[in-house]
Amino acid sequence: MLLAAAGIAETQVVRIVADSGQSPLSKLAAGLGQCSELNLLSKAFAPHHRGRAVRGQWRRLGILAAACLLLAVVYLKLDELRLNQRLAALNGAMEQVYRQRFPDAKQVPNPLAQMRSALAAASGSGAISGTGLDLLTRTAPLLAAQTQVSLQSVEYRAGALVLDLKAPSIEAVDAIRESLASSTQLVATLENVDQDGNGVRGRIRLERKA
Repeated sequence: MLLAAAGIAETQVVRIVADSGQSPLSKLAAGLGQCSELNLLSKAFAPHHRGRAVRGQWRRLGILAAACLLLAVVYLKLDELRLNQRLAALNGAMEQVYRQRFPDAKQVPNPLAQMRSALAAASGSGAISGTGLDLLTRTAPLLAAQTQVSLQSVEYRAGALVLDLKAPSIEAVDAIRESLASSTQLVATLENVDQDGNGVRGRIRLERKA
């Protein structure tokens, strides 16, 4: 192997002619001293770098952390989209009730602010008691706090507010009905429930107690 490192094939037969009084071994040693530097730590005997495995682990951890961060950003964006859709549905419902109460209104850029203004103007007079505006104002906080049930549409007719809800199950719709009845002191009636894809659509009728 030393001969191969020195550039001499292992199968090659080398004849060493030593001078008188000089041993063949000393002659060979003198010749090897003139060869290029031998690197015994090469090929199969090359040492493995100590930090190689550690760098690989840190690289995998970095990739995993980046993937987790990406998933978190995607989840936040989806949650923001879901909340914006719920807000748009509530604003649409409030605008519908506002227009029913004030049919001459031409523009309703901020239905919540305009409802509050109307409530403040009518406070103490009882003018809005029992109206669709009153019923929706009393039910809006509970509907806005829901995470599994979404408001699809709202209708006010004959002194009653009808909520069209989408939920994962009939039990979820009935739970909303019970919560509305207990928190608003209104009569909450489940009119009908229909299957809708992976969930259900239910209509809850809200009206003042007789």
